[in-house]
Amino acid sequence: MDHPAWKEVAVQLRLCLTHSFDNWQLSHQYLPEIMYIISVTAACGPAVIRSSTHAFLVNTVHSIITHYPLPPNDHQKLETILNELSTAKYTLLFGLSHTIQDTAFSASANSANDAVEALSISGLETIVTLLIDVINIATSNSMVVTSSLLMRDQSNVWRARWLSLVTGGAFRSNPAIQPRLLVALGCLAESEVDDALLYQLVNALHNTLDEHYSRDGNEIVLNSLLFACTKLVGARLKPNYKGPDSAYLHELFWLATAVLEIVDTQTYPLAVTFVETCLKALSAADDDLEHHHLPTYFLTHRKALKPAVDVLDQLVGVNFERSFSFSMAALLAKGLKSQSSREIVKSTTAVLFALSSKQQRSKVNDAANGLELVKPTISFEVLPYLAILVPIISTSDELADYLALAGLDGDEFRSLPLAEVWRKLFNDGSVEEMLDNETSLLLLSLTAAILSSCEREKELLLLYTFFAEAAPNTRSTFPYM
Repeated sequence: MDHPAWKEVAVQLRLCLTHSFDNWQLSHQYLPEIMYIISVTAACGPAVIRSSTHAFLVNTVHSIITHYPLPPNDHQKLETILNELSTAKYTLLFGLSHTIQDTAFSASANSANDAVEALSISGLETIVTLLIDVINIATSNSMVVTSSLLMRDQSNVWRARWLSLVTGGAFRSNPAIQPRLLVALGCLAESEVDDALLYQLVNALHNTLDEHYSRDGNEIVLNSLLFACTKLVGARLKPNYKGPDSAYLHELFWLATAVLEIVDTQTYPLAVTFVETCLKALSAADDDLEHHHLPTYFLTHRKALKPAVDVLDQLVGVNFERSFSFSMAALLAKGLKSQSSREIVKSTTAVLFALSSKQQRSKVNDAANGLELVKPTISFEVLPYLAILVPIISTSDELADYLALAGLDGDEFRSLPLAEVWRKLFNDGSVEEMLDNETSLLLLSLTAAILSSCEREKELLLLYTFFAEAAPNTRSTFPYM
């Protein structure tokens, strides 16, 4: 991160380092500001800044150990953190050499390497999480008792102050520190979700997806926004979450899907993770979701984003109005090209598969209650997700678990080889027959896209087997079968 005023930053850091922390009240007062400075300046600038920032953190932790009234257990935890700061896990994150002799206090400009890579989002998350841990440990035995005998956790006071400093700049266009502030925002606010923050993130996502963002190519800002959104939405999935429902979950889902349409490389896994988190949050917020027709449910909440999303769909070549499931599957197929993205693609596909299958199972159960015998089948709305899983699923047992989710008897398929499972599925009527050309061609196109993303012989064999068994079920496209 380049900054024109590094000399001034160095002066301020040196002042902080040379300031006496003997005054317990003074360090108590400014700890949120200290954490803010460290999170903004960690691993950036010339060697002297990087080493000074690391030393600043070391001195801060040491002063807490020395002067804060801590129980023995918490004192030991901070001692462990202080020792870990001299290990490669943290020295490399701060842009220093892989080892520092003796203790963390030995860090200096000589131990820094000017040829350092930019701090990644996960690296900054590790640093901010450490800073939050320091605050939590330092205040675990610090409760402020008011005259009305109400107790207030001091860590919440410090976190709130730190969060206010972060939000003051997180939504201002500043490529130097905005991404860092967004990451810090996600880490700090994930336990205290404010819908006003989500509203600001929605607006920020809108702005980064416009034409100006595309010209600037400032990918790191978008990545940080996705990280913050995922953290804030994901907080709603925690067992002890008691906050209010959000009015922005549906819009965030479609914004995440829009990002998925246009990005590739390192942004793609972040976008898929955000899509999955939104799906889980919506499922948790709406207990009746399983009784909704999933495409209709999501498309109803898409109208507010028209016509911008329609233009994007035309550019990318998907059509959610015509087929929600095939469009989502096509976007997920992009992630199969990279082995590093496959796990998150598999996880997100599984969520979509489960949500779509719930509605199908609900229909079967309703029919059964009416004494009408209905054979459970995999509909063409669920089939695209199953196609995505073909090259990822490695055992018949795993596939049988997915089929059980769809309402089939999974035990019928567990002892069969994978190729035989596909043959049985398509030959015994467990998959709905696609009677129209359009759906058949969509399956053909999706399978071709998946094939182009796979190189391993085993994966290709499974895909060709899947398509060979599916072809007779698409008679409108293959009438000769």
